[in-house]
Amino acid sequence: MKKILLALLFIGTVQAHEYSVLDQQGLFYLIKAEQKLCEIVSVGGMPKFIVVETIAENKNVILLKYFAGTAGTHDLIDSYRACIYDLKKQQALADIPYQYHSDNHKMRQPELKFSTEMINVYDAENGQHFEIKLSN
Repeated sequence: MKKILLALLFIGTVQAHEYSVLDQQGLFYLIKAEQKLCEIVSVGGMPKFIVVETIAENKNVILLKYFAGTAGTHDLIDSYRACIYDLKKQQALADIPYQYHSDNHKMRQPELKFSTEMINVYDAENGQHFEIKLSN
């Protein structure tokens, strides 16, 4: 079990070195090899790239997950987001929330539903709904 965990940590570390965040006059971008892939959101501080996640339902699309920052004063909330990137079209499709964390209370987590044609995201915490059409 330790070998599997170490292998996953190594893969995540390799991916983390391929991607980074660029701060360009207050606008933030996920980049790979100096190519801007998508503009991303900061909710407090400098965003940090975490990992690339593939979508089993559509191999042309990846999620570029990142830590968007911490917001709040009395109740600090960590916000994690993902840029949905279409490998076939070489373009960002959307930037979505995928996880919240608070030490003080349980957060309602975004619900992500994947299909070959679409990603549906419902963020009950903020009352937002996204429908992202995918290419095949």
